[in-house]
Amino acid sequence: MNTTDTFILSEIRDVRDVVHVACAAESAQRGVPVSPHDPRVQVRAANIILNGMGAYLRETRSRQLANR
Repeated sequence: MNTTDTFILSEIRDVRDVVHVACAAESAQRGVPVSPHDPRVQVRAANIILNGMGAYLRETRSRQLANR
């Protein structure tokens, strides 16, 4: 596996956590449980990631991989 693959795979847990937060926020807003596959949850998660979280996650993972 090359470095890029390792790097992308290392982000999966972080993306899953962001989706979980987006799902919880949408569920709280609606007052009922919402699926992580709901389009509004996916848009919310994408916005979180694209509004800086992605850069933060990449920087954090890069440092972690460099320290290995």
